[in-house]
This record gives sequence, C-alpha cells and structure tokens, in this order.
Amino acid sequence: MNPYDFNLSLNLPFLGAYITDDIWGQGLGHVVVARRGPSGKVVFADFLVDVHCLGIKDFFLSCHKEARFDGFLDELGSRLGLKDIEPAFARKLLEEATAYAEGLGFPTKPEVRSAMRLLHEADPATCSEVFAFGKDGKPFYVSGPYDSAARRSEIVAALTKSCGEGHFDFLVHVGDAAPEFIKPQGRL
Repeated sequence: MNPYDFNLSLNLPFLGAYITDDIWGQGLGHVVVARRGPSGKVVFADFLVDVHCLGIKDFFLSCHKEARFDGFLDELGSRLGLKDIEPAFARKLLEEATAYAEGLGFPTKPEVRSAMRLLHEADPATCSEVFAFGKDGKPFYVSGPYDSAARRSEIVAALTKSCGEGHFDFLVHVGDAAPEFIKPQGRL
C-alpha cells in the first residue's frame, strides 16, 4: 500500500489525535490526526483551527517516517503544549468549527473536507464535549500575519452581513496597515 495515495491511506490503522493546549484561550490552535502507514511511515494532517471565527484557517497533509512525525509533535508540543484526544473529539471539533465558520459566511475548502476524512471512522456523536465557538458569545476575528488589507475587509464584510454591525469583534495587529473599515471618520 502506498501511503502517498490518500484514499488508500484511509484504510491504514489510526495512530492518534492531538490538540494544542490553549486553543480556547488563544482562539487558535492545532488539531493533528495521524494514521500509521507501512514501512515506518505516518500519514497525518495538521489543522490550524480558529475557534473564535474562521474555523479551519489552514491545514497540511503529509506523509513522513515515524521519527520525523514524532519530531514534529515534539516541536509543536514544546512551543504550544500538546495533549492526546479521542478521534471522536477531533472529528466533532473540526466538523463543528467548519459549520460555525460556514454559518458566518466562510466556506470550507474541499481539500480541508478531504483531509478530515482521516477521521472517517470516528463517531462525533460519542463525544459528549460541548464546544462554544466565538468569544464572549460572538465571533471574534483576529487578523493573521498573512491577511492582506483586502482579505481583512472581506472578512469584516462577511461578518457584517451574517451577524450585523456591532455583533462581532475584531482585532488588527499592531504593525498592520489600518484598513478602511477602522480608519477614524470625521474631522481632525
């Protein structure tokens, strides 16, 4: 079996699921899911999840020797803290994060849905955890370092359309150019 063939990889034995420690406090964190492949390989996906607004912001799917995968987990754990989670927890979190984001106007890319299939056997109904997306009861968008002014404007426009003005919060990092929607209005 070729672990690089993703569809064949879905039949590999499940290895583990992991989450970074403070995903809810930070609003952003990683969910990693892995399957054990032949010849000491591991097929895995790393999802960058924004639980405050955008759902799955990014992901990558990879296949490496187990030692390299273990090194990846060690690095992630040393920087952000990492704990094991049940596959059902991972699947429920990913599915609900995408549903939350889609409800706000942020569609999930087909490639992300495909990578989520690594959890196809996990039953999210067996996870009793209740997830509360957003922050303080409403969406909270925090611009990322690669969000252009145009992208930030698109996100705020989508939130305005889905939530209404004043029913979401956002933060643009210092050093970013202030986009039109936060520039002061009126006389100087």
